[in-house]
Amino acid sequence: MTKTLPLLAAALIAVTGAAHAHPGGRDSGPVTRDEALQKAEDRFAEMDENADGFVTLEELEGQLRGRRARHAEKMFDKHDINDDGYVSLDEMLEHAGERFDEVDTDGDGVISDEEREAAREGMRDRMKKKRG
Repeated sequence: MTKTLPLLAAALIAVTGAAHAHPGGRDSGPVTRDEALQKAEDRFAEMDENADGFVTLEELEGQLRGRRARHAEKMFDKHDINDDGYVSLDEMLEHAGERFDEVDTDGDGVISDEEREAAREGMRDRMKKKRG
């Protein structure tokens, strides 16, 4: 599988919830790296329907609806770092940590509301440019 498009912020929310959602809900204040990684771990457990320690493309597709479902394979490929056809918890956490670091622009280990909004705006801008 190829790793093609950058992961959309909306897709990241669906897959990891790490960089954009606070455990109390979306936009409920600052989120630390530990909280973000815990959210990613919780989301992984939800997606791993057969509890075998891996998420397959089929399991991911079963979790997504609407526009996000169209991007399931791209999202999966982005998380399947070793290209073995499965996403492990370690792969999920690695990707979530990388995304957290991208959004945490001041490097203080906390994503503020302002950083979260800036990441969303950046994603919106990228999507507008793609659409032409």
